[in-house]
Amino acid sequence: MVAASTNMNGRDRHLRKSLRAVRDDVNTLGHDIAELAEAVRDDAGARVRHLRDRAESSARDTVGRLQDQVRDRPTIALGAAAGAGLLIGLLLARR
Repeated sequence: MVAASTNMNGRDRHLRKSLRAVRDDVNTLGHDIAELAEAVRDDAGARVRHLRDRAESSARDTVGRLQDQVRDRPTIALGAAAGAGLLIGLLLARR
């Protein structure tokens, strides 16, 4: 009977030790996941800022080129604007 009791105490200690190890592993995993999520968020934010900056730069360049073309050829710009207005008017009138 004493041997059985000693064997159960040994199993209990082993089980408790194993449970503590699992709990520690789960806590470590939780911290690692949090750090990974933060890194992904930071990386995604940096990529979005980079793409936004590129888009803004491209838009500024395009507007600048269009302004130069309108300044250099105002008659063509006026004709293009009138043609676009006529086309939009025709499309809207169909509805």
